[in-house]
Amino acid sequence: MLIALLQATVDSARGATGTSLPCLARIPHDSLPSLVQLACGPGTPAAVALVTAGNALWILVYILIIVAASKARTFGVPVLAIALNFTWELYFAVWQPQATLALRAVNWTWLLLDAVIVYQLAHFGREQVRPELRKHFNLLLGALLGIALAGHATFHGWFTHLQIFPDSGSAISGMFINLIMSVLFVFLALDRPDSRGLSYSAAWAKCIATALITAGLAIQYSSRAAGEWIFSAHHEGSAQTMDLGARGMATYDPSFVYYMGAVIFLFDVTYIVILHRRRVSTSAAARLPGGEAAPA
Repeated sequence: MLIALLQATVDSARGATGTSLPCLARIPHDSLPSLVQLACGPGTPAAVALVTAGNALWILVYILIIVAASKARTFGVPVLAIALNFTWELYFAVWQPQATLALRAVNWTWLLLDAVIVYQLAHFGREQVRPELRKHFNLLLGALLGIALAGHATFHGWFTHLQIFPDSGSAISGMFINLIMSVLFVFLALDRPDSRGLSYSAAWAKCIATALITAGLAIQYSSRAAGEWIFSAHHEGSAQTMDLGARGMATYDPSFVYYMGAVIFLFDVTYIVILHRRRVSTSAAARLPGGEAAPA
């Protein structure tokens, strides 16, 4: 059985370039940097600013969704997206807290706001689902939340251990949920022809927030500021080693992150267009005598 002994040292290029690695200095000698730590080298203030702005804008997204849904006495996020989003924030607030105080504060703010959205679903959702689901609605909702939470825990454990530099900051799973949410928002809009409880402003804010975060990640990944690590492995019980080569930001392929960002943007724009056309149609109908619907 081949056991990889990850005996990592900073590449000699660091000494040649004189580039300091402040984020690596905080890492214990017997561990490796996470993907986020690896990418947090100097020269990326624009990336930090964009991601921070995107995270803050998500707070506004939640507030706008809550206000619109409360006025319409309904829930304003697709059911599966609510379960995935709330339990993701719960897992990474309680069991896998973020690396910095600022990120932990943002995550807890998201969690508290998302708890209100879960309450709206529990309070208003029973009467808005299929009749055969109403009797056991709370039980089904609790089961869905439990399944989603278990999914986050198992996915994080599996995916993190697959990586040389683990995604302990949960960036990839967060992008997955964002993608699922964007797709489901389009179907929720189609399922509600009157757009009841759906926030046009929140649709714009979500689109912009995700675009800011994706742009920040693109800058961060393209900076290649954190140097490389050299790895070797050997068979258990043997002194013979195998050179595994250098790994670091220079060898990290972020194309899937860019792909998800692009697809999320596509569905977010589709959702905005659907809501915008309805707003235009409603406005035109309101200007007609007697409030009749505008001709198609």
